[in-house]
Amino acid sequence: MQNTAARRMWFILCVAGFLVLGARAQTLDAARFPSVEQVLAESRDDAERYATLKVLSDSARQAGPAGQTLFGAYYNALNDIDFRLRGGDPGSYAAFSERLRERLAAPDFRASVLARFGLGDAAPAAREDGDELDRALRASAPYWIAALIVVLVASPLLVLLLDRRRLPAPASGRDSLPNELRTVHVLGRSYEVEAHSGTVVEKESHVEQRLHVHTTGGGATVVGDQVSVTPTQLHAHTEITRKDCLWVRDAAGRESPWNFTNASLQARAGHRVCALARPAADAKTEFLLAFNRTTGQLDTFDGLSRAHQPRRLLAWFATSVVGAAMVLLAMRAVVDHSGANLNLPTLFQVGNWTAPLIVAGAVAAVTVPISAAVLRGLRTRTFVARHAPAFRKHFETLTGV
Repeated sequence: MQNTAARRMWFILCVAGFLVLGARAQTLDAARFPSVEQVLAESRDDAERYATLKVLSDSARQAGPAGQTLFGAYYNALNDIDFRLRGGDPGSYAAFSERLRERLAAPDFRASVLARFGLGDAAPAAREDGDELDRALRASAPYWIAALIVVLVASPLLVLLLDRRRLPAPASGRDSLPNELRTVHVLGRSYEVEAHSGTVVEKESHVEQRLHVHTTGGGATVVGDQVSVTPTQLHAHTEITRKDCLWVRDAAGRESPWNFTNASLQARAGHRVCALARPAADAKTEFLLAFNRTTGQLDTFDGLSRAHQPRRLLAWFATSVVGAAMVLLAMRAVVDHSGANLNLPTLFQVGNWTAPLIVAGAVAAVTVPISAAVLRGLRTRTFVARHAPAFRKHFETLTGV
């Protein structure tokens, strides 16, 4: 269980390649393995060839990175033999399978193959190196857990600390607001707002529908002599957008359009309405909430989410640097607990920031957007709970509307 937990933590930290390190003596072991041609030439029949290649491929796979090329060559040769015999006479293939089963089941067959090619100590050496790496990983597991915890804690803190700013103020408000309501402060975000009020003269509404269509399937799969055809499937869904435009006449007699998208605000001609807004990115007015004084309905809009959206790029960079430092610390712990016997490739050498930054950047690319979304939601809920009632009370007591 400890070994499985260590490897799982390794994969969470996206350092999968680190598990195949520490193979100092395996280059020598790989050089002692016979070639595929030698095995085919020295074996008496296909069953012996296949069984010998199977034993050698298992040993090469345990030899670490140095044996992966040999393992691939042995595996391809095994497939060639099986494909050739499977496509021939069924009786001959059944006899081959029976002879192969007997050879592999023989208690001394594996040992005899390894002894014939002088590989009796190759596989145990690889397992010992693997055990050394496993011990180092288990001993350094607290450092990897600490690295993960630091990244998870640093992401929301850095998102909050690096997004404490004041948004641009409106050029001028239509209606005066009390000093205590002109600026909104929510969890590190400050922005000024303006009020609009008037009487609805006319309401225009229309619905936009967009049809999205895509297809799946329509392919053919061949497995042996069987052909499977997947029929083409058509998928369609409709996206409906409702847009409302309220023509509002203010106290000075000026009429202006208030445009809302997918809003639940209900109003008709003659209703007295008030709204809170701030400047949008395109220099237009973005409504945050609206209040129908005639019906008492208060509605908030998507502009609140945009006003409360944190910046993420700087937080991602800072989180990546902090996470990379923790990954380097964990890598140092692996080397220390292994007795400095692991030969690390250049990519993973302690002191090289390239790989740790890649690993930490990938983790931060997930944690920072999640933290930003949580902060945005907290800001919006704080606004609704703390500021919206104050604006509602102000709109209810507003005169001259």
